[in-house]
Amino acid sequence: MNEQARQKLRDLIVHHGPSLCYEPERCKGLLQDACPTSKREIFVLVSALEEQVATDLLAGLGDRSWDAVAGRLARRLVDNRALADHAAFWAVESWALALGVITRAAPSNNSLPPQPSPGPPAAPASGVITSRTAQITLKLIPAGGFWMGSPDEDHEAEAYEKPRHTIRISHGFYLGITPVTQAQYASVMGTNPSHFYRWPEHPVEMVSWFDAAAFCNELSKKEGLAPYYVIPNWNQVMVGRGEGYRLPTEAEWEYACRAGTETRYSFGDDAAMLGEYAWYPPDSKCRTWQVARKRPNAGGFTICMGMSGSGAGIGTMTITIGTRRASIRSGRRGLTTGPSGVGAGSSSPATSGPRTGTGTRRSTGTSAWASGSPEGSPFAELGRVASPPRGANAGGAA
Repeated sequence: MNEQARQKLRDLIVHHGPSLCYEPERCKGLLQDACPTSKREIFVLVSALEEQVATDLLAGLGDRSWDAVAGRLARRLVDNRALADHAAFWAVESWALALGVITRAAPSNNSLPPQPSPGPPAAPASGVITSRTAQITLKLIPAGGFWMGSPDEDHEAEAYEKPRHTIRISHGFYLGITPVTQAQYASVMGTNPSHFYRWPEHPVEMVSWFDAAAFCNELSKKEGLAPYYVIPNWNQVMVGRGEGYRLPTEAEWEYACRAGTETRYSFGDDAAMLGEYAWYPPDSKCRTWQVARKRPNAGGFTICMGMSGSGAGIGTMTITIGTRRASIRSGRRGLTTGPSGVGAGSSSPATSGPRTGTGTRRSTGTSAWASGSPEGSPFAELGRVASPPRGANAGGAA
């Protein structure tokens, strides 16, 4: 392969920055202008860009070796673009050098790793997994459908909760059964941003949506998983191709909170029972409390009600692991929810469609909002695909 194209790619990244990784056509044009005779090399490099090799590399290597990452990305090019092994490795290495992931080309036998066995590993019979890092317990929520939002006749509901509409979630996912605690957050990130910082078993708070996405990525790396997000800057988050932990969609969050119910609250219509499920003044004393102290909903989750009891500005975080390729079908006209979801707890801070009804005391019983989250969305939750990750063990309880 012609090394001129590799050098020109480095020069272009230095001049234009990593944002070029998200503009295949622009990158192709710039390479054609810089080295018009290197048609084969340009084709290979742009093919790698279109297969999001560069965005995966921007997420970093984590705890994985360069050989393992290079082999996985090269196989993607061989399988999806029918590139020869040596061309696929050359493209991956070229992007890694241009982005500073590696500092020099290493000798390689260009042998691809064996094909993985088809299908994910079987889920544990208990439907519960626990991350090795931070011991975060997540529970399986099966695929299904539900009515999302509030009915038109509900005069206490907000306008954005209407109209009530059907949602179909095509794949199951794992969801954290309690908010992430201060101790769990600190064990992953090495810091505790909480205002009520003296209680490690209380939920972490004062975390922005971007903090939550960074937490997901860092936990994924520690568990040996490819990060779900690409985070080029502190206030910029994009969805990559990784299979790691992520924030759930708004629909997934409400689906878990409703737990098969259609009543005013997940436990029924009687507001007098709120004290059994949620912290709110005066009992809360306007501070956080230890997780799992209140009754869970029918699905076994204690994420659905207020955790701070102040009802204003103190965000907590729960996590889920869910497939980003799962489709979410809506019966609401004009609403198309892609793999990233929209609104509360979604995989992008910018919503991709109209907000749907969740995050209110009426719909899901939420009384604390995530600080800095998109459009005042509720708890940023962490999720995972409906098969146990390599970095999780079966069992565990909150």
